[in-house]
Amino acid sequence: MNQRLLLILCFLLIRFTNLYGSHASGGSISLMKTNNVDEYRIRLYFYRDCVGVFVPTTLKVAVRNSSMPTPDTIPLSMISVSITGAANNCVSGISGNCSGGFGIEEYIYEGLVVLMPSNDWIVSFTECCRNAALSCTTNPNSDYMYVEATLDNLNFPNNSTPEFNSSPSLAECLFAPALHNNSVTEIDGDSIVYELIQARTNHFDTLSYNAAPGIYCGFNFFRVSPTVALNIFNGVVTFTPEYIQMAVMVVKAIEFRNGVESGSVMRDIMLRFINGQVGIKDYKNESTNIYPVPASNRLNLRIPGITEPFEIRIYNSTGELEKGFINSLDLDISNLNPGIYSLQSISNKKITTSKFVK
Repeated sequence: MNQRLLLILCFLLIRFTNLYGSHASGGSISLMKTNNVDEYRIRLYFYRDCVGVFVPTTLKVAVRNSSMPTPDTIPLSMISVSITGAANNCVSGISGNCSGGFGIEEYIYEGLVVLMPSNDWIVSFTECCRNAALSCTTNPNSDYMYVEATLDNLNFPNNSTPEFNSSPSLAECLFAPALHNNSVTEIDGDSIVYELIQARTNHFDTLSYNAAPGIYCGFNFFRVSPTVALNIFNGVVTFTPEYIQMAVMVVKAIEFRNGVESGSVMRDIMLRFINGQVGIKDYKNESTNIYPVPASNRLNLRIPGITEPFEIRIYNSTGELEKGFINSLDLDISNLNPGIYSLQSISNKKITTSKFVK
């Protein structure tokens, strides 16, 4: 059995120990050298939205290097829980206390581990499952969230990893410039370079992205203008959301000493783009004509004043995106199950929200 297959099997055994955090919204791991020989403090930041299920007081991480036949499982204890801000100030009427389902619950876990000198330590956390309303993945409600930290304490004795400085934001507002600070603290004085990477389900595999028309996936993380910009020297990500959606962004911070990589951390975070910007109207059942009612295999729309480019999105009763259309008012809904659906049309700072029955 080759090493990759063995590690995958080990991941499968360990990943099912953390099955608590439905609606996982992200996380990160850091390693801090203590005053004891080869001892490290593991700190796990775990984020989820406000409608997730029970989160336990103990979570487990996997610790491994290339010389270990199977990873060790290390329990971490919860040391704090808080609710971070929901979004930038452009969101009126939404506070950071989980009102209306907005906000991020931040859980911090810590534990100790002995890491003998090695140049390829990996400490990882795997959680099921992501938010089912993610716009860009094939099976978000069964996708695992994965984060890791890497460490070389053989060539760099007593080395610690970087740690992200601030909590991430969950939501941004349409047509409002967004700035995400992903800066880290590096206590050893190493140089830091940042990069955007694809979201992972384990050490080897990335999320299975949805190729539906109008959905940007892979390294095109969101529907934004201009494209997502990352400052590789300070970790600041900037963009302007243009479409309502839920997406995932992963930022990796890599530390270098004398030009040699000595460790890394990554932060996975779910982003929600919502209609909250002053000057953008949300017309509910005012200007969209939908027929026939009830619908069967096709749905026809009449939206006065709409201009291309525009996007039509259909959500089910639980808020999950079912279908997306670009520049079309004649919609094929033959594969939708009977039920009540929400329909959004998005065009040049105008959002129309309606409901229909199939």
